[in-house]
Amino acid sequence: MAKKILVVDDEEDICRLISRALENEGYEVYGAFDGKEALSKVYDVSPDLVVMDVLMPKMNGYQASEQIRKDPLYRELPILMLTVKDSKEDKMRGFDSGVDEYMIKPFDVTEVVARVKVVLERS
Repeated sequence: MAKKILVVDDEEDICRLISRALENEGYEVYGAFDGKEALSKVYDVSPDLVVMDVLMPKMNGYQASEQIRKDPLYRELPILMLTVKDSKEDKMRGFDSGVDEYMIKPFDVTEVVARVKVVLERS
């Protein structure tokens, strides 16, 4: 059975690019375009991993990660944050909100796929 990945970014082109690359690796991929939709999708599809941006409408990635971590069912759900927020403070905020990996945009899609594989192997 294919692992399920939720890709969350308010930029549809980025969602499409990452989704296509992950689908080519055999993953089942779902998309969301803001933090609130991401939370809803987590409950709907029970993904094995979330790739999430920080800067999004309705609820940012830090807040969504914190909400995911509060639920005992999803406390261990791996989260890879992919964002333009690149300061040390931004990264620390990401890790404090519960993310497992933190990548900076612009990104190489092959590195995103590689990090997804590594995070899934660890979980």
